[in-house]
Parts: sequence; structure tokens; C-alpha cells
Amino acid sequence: MMNIRQEDNALIAESPAFIARFDGPALTSFVDRRTGAEFCRPADSPFPLELFYLHKDTLGPDKGQRIQAKLLSDLAARVLLVGNDSDRELFIRLDPQTGDLCVRPSGRGARRGVASIRWNISFARQVSLILPCVNGILVEADRAFPPNDRFPWPFRWNAQLAIAERDGAALMVHCQDTSWKFKALNLARAEGLTTLGFEAEQVGPLWDNRGAGGVEWRLNAYEGGWRPAASRYRDWLGRTYGLEGKRSHRPDWVDEISFCVCWAPANRDLLDALARVYPPGRTLIHLSQWRTSGYDIDYPDYRASDDGRAFMAR
Repeated sequence: MMNIRQEDNALIAESPAFIARFDGPALTSFVDRRTGAEFCRPADSPFPLELFYLHKDTLGPDKGQRIQAKLLSDLAARVLLVGNDSDRELFIRLDPQTGDLCVRPSGRGARRGVASIRWNISFARQVSLILPCVNGILVEADRAFPPNDRFPWPFRWNAQLAIAERDGAALMVHCQDTSWKFKALNLARAEGLTTLGFEAEQVGPLWDNRGAGGVEWRLNAYEGGWRPAASRYRDWLGRTYGLEGKRSHRPDWVDEISFCVCWAPANRDLLDALARVYPPGRTLIHLSQWRTSGYDIDYPDYRASDDGRAFMAR
């Protein structure tokens, strides 16, 4: 059975896999029904639904702000935030086909320069976070690394998902957007407590922009840790973009690659050293300094340097 019910200004969403509670726009509890694992925590800071601006400041609580929850049906509800200088909304629904809890944040402010709408989820201290950022990051309460950061998609946030793991269960927050709308994942840490902000960015120019939204985030609980959750996203990605067919066009050597050297200079001695310690046919080299110009300048000048040509010939 799936349903959303209202208790005063709180909304409770239930499915066979989870029970989730919203106090206003804040997801204050998300419990896996099979294990009883709690993934979230109430948090006063940061504000759960923020407008993020071009100059990297945010609008949290607004002057004269009123927060109201409205039940629309057994499977849908809205949380409205109306203040003197902004109005924001969290549209919440349950998807009967997938069992997902779907959340779509949106907002508009009186001030220009809105870059995104950010929905923050504060996680319990016992949770480990697996983030596909910069090739993979693990966030745990007793480890200082990584520090606070913001990861734009797809440049540094490589897949539009984040997974929380605890007690053999997982909560995945992911997006099935196929319109290539830019997004970002904001990581905020304080004394072992972690908050993730899921952002829907607007297309520029942003100087006169006042609103943001349009991305739906999907939440669900999974048995067996982070791998079953990640597999669901990978399978969706493969079906949606026909990745199996695209893989068939790869040359055979691609599947043999098991070692990668990034940001390599055009130094022929490097090739000899690598060949002594690892099979060349299984090694991929990302050659970053091969032009007559320095790295990342003077485009569109792509003339190879003498060292670059000699490296490639070798």
C-alpha cells in the first residue's frame, strides 16, 4: 500500500519499502521498513529549501514567511513557502509503478540572479554516503575528508544520484531527467553531520533570472547496501540511452584497459617506465601537455609541440 497523509503541517509518505516524514519542506525522517534503519535527521541549518544565487549566496528563511502543507490526493501533496521576497514549493508524489517518493522543488524570488533551487537533506550520523563525484567519494562521520564542496553535473558530479548506506540498507536519491538540465550536488559538513543539497540549475544568462526548478528527485530504499541501488540507476541509464548498442561499436582494446594515467606530460621516459611495470595494451594515457601552447590556453590553436609529436611517435 502507498499513500500520503497529513498531520497538521507535516506530511507522511508510506510505501512497502519506507516511511518518510516531511515537516514543512524538510525531510526529517526516512526509515527503511525492512531493517528499521533511519537515514535522515531533523536539522535547523541549512534551511531545507534555498534559492542559490549567481554570487554563491543563498536565501533561506524569508521575511514574513508562511509554510503550509496541502494534501492533494492519496498520492500527492504540496508544501508552499510564501514570504515577502520569495515563494517556493515542494511538490511531493508517490509513483505507483516504481514505488519512488518523487520530490520536485521550485521557487521564485524578487531579487535577480537566481542560479538554482536547492533542496537539502540532512543525514543521520550513522550513514555513509557514496557519491559519484570526481570518480567516487565516500563520506563518513569520523573522516574529515572530503570537506564542504559543490559538485556541478556532469563535470564533477558524474551521475545524477547519491546513495546513503546504513545497516545493510540504502537510500538512493536520483534523477531520471533526459533533457540534460544542469544540476549540482552541494556537500555541507559540520562536526560529523552531513547535508546534501540537490540543485536544479537554470540556463543562463542568469543576471535577470528570478526563478528555478523543473527537476524531479526520486527517493527509495533498497536492500543489500549501495550496489542494488546503483544497479537500478545503471540499468535505467543503459535502457534510456541504448548503451549496449553503443558498446558494440567500441574497438576490442577498450575492454582490456585496466590502468589509467591522467594529466601525463609528453615525456618519452614515462612510456618506458610504464611499460616496465604494466602491460602497455592495458594502459590508457591521458596526455594533457602536447601543444606548443601551455595547458588550457590559446584555443583554438592545436599545434603539437616537438615533444608531443615525439611522444606520439614513440
